[in-house]
Amino acid sequence: MTINKDDCHTEDNAPPARKIGPTRRSVSGQYVFRGKKGVAFESTLERDFIIRMEFILAVDGLRSQPVTIPFTGHQGRTFPYTPDFLVRYRRGLAQTELYEVKSYAEWSQNWRKWKSKWKAARRYAKQQGWRFRIFDESRIHDVVFENARYLERYKAMTVPPDTTEPVLSSVPVHQKISIGRLLDEHPRHVVLHLIAIRTLDFDVNEPLDPLDLGLTVWRTES
Repeated sequence: MTINKDDCHTEDNAPPARKIGPTRRSVSGQYVFRGKKGVAFESTLERDFIIRMEFILAVDGLRSQPVTIPFTGHQGRTFPYTPDFLVRYRRGLAQTELYEVKSYAEWSQNWRKWKSKWKAARRYAKQQGWRFRIFDESRIHDVVFENARYLERYKAMTVPPDTTEPVLSSVPVHQKISIGRLLDEHPRHVVLHLIAIRTLDFDVNEPLDPLDLGLTVWRTES
């Protein structure tokens, strides 16, 4: 089995190498990534992975089921393997990464059986100049994910521009300002709404709940 180069697109609108259908074993569906396109998932852990990646502004795009890679398994037989996601980062910040999302219980029980396909994925990713990574809940349900979940209710709020503009005017371009200072001058829900919709950014590895008033924010690039 060989990989068809026409199936190895990195564009976000490229068709998936493998389509996800309904499953009784877990939850499947589509998550609208940054309000533009649906990204397929076939477990709640995969959905949470998408939520986490959406929150990281360095992530430029994400595709599910991006490419099918052949690998040699038991008794020399060749099988197809399709990793879960391909994540593209903004130029100059990080490389493109190929991801397999599996719970700790699954991969720790099956790693011997799956190591052949994962080796093939690492080899393929290296040939493309990418990196192959395996993420379980310990890497997905981290501070970044908790921040994204904490801000969900603020993201859903409808806040008029005449309320958000004074906040943005308080944050000089290319400068950082403490959240505490903003909250002294503006309503809490407006400040957190701007962070939730990613108009304001912060160190996503620092927890927002409970809120550290010394945490700094800055305006994101439009």
